[in-house]
Amino acid sequence: MTALEKMLHRSGKSMSDFCGRQAGGTRLGSIFKRRGVVKTAELERIRFLPRRRWQDDPTLEAAITDWLKKPGGTQVLRPVQAVALSELHDYGGALCPIAVGMGKTLISFLAPTVLDAKRPLLLIPAKLLHKTKREFDLLARHWQVKPGLSIMSYELLSRDRGGLELERIAPDLIISDECSHLKNTRAGVTRKVARWMRVHPDTRFAAMSGTITTRSLREYAHILAWCRPGHS
Repeated sequence: MTALEKMLHRSGKSMSDFCGRQAGGTRLGSIFKRRGVVKTAELERIRFLPRRRWQDDPTLEAAITDWLKKPGGTQVLRPVQAVALSELHDYGGALCPIAVGMGKTLISFLAPTVLDAKRPLLLIPAKLLHKTKREFDLLARHWQVKPGLSIMSYELLSRDRGGLELERIAPDLIISDECSHLKNTRAGVTRKVARWMRVHPDTRFAAMSGTITTRSLREYAHILAWCRPGHS
């Protein structure tokens, strides 16, 4: 069962509801079957966007690992970690939809090193603060550490003093783990980040989540704009 089929199943529907195979079909399925997708300039632009397969470079994982590993370090990067750090280095920002358990913590740890950030800030949910700090202590045995990384919870940033703390840190790199916490553009925490990025457009931004959105591209369009200003 595909991911789409699983989502439809949870809603009590199936692919046949949208293909008109059941008696009567559905209005939405009938429209798509009759009209198809409207051919527009925007559709053509998306169709011809350049596509890259990072899996085709078998040397990337080893090369990035050798670059960032400490002498005597025994850990190695996973392919998805290597490509995320490579893209972050090459483009100065990245939006990484990476599944749970695939190593976002290590990407957060190494992002300041990759970008040579002077005042990096990691934003995470409050419940992950102690766990992340423990894991960072272990990772420091294997990987090059960029000093000066500040860690702040979304919950703290959302409070009145959160804005003052952001001003005190004055980050030149913001790493947003579980960036779905910033999807609501009306929320105070999102407005504070948006204001910082607007006033300090040279701040680089890296966002990661295994569940960036469940409804609409609009939930993370502004986050993508922070990651790749002028190119999103």
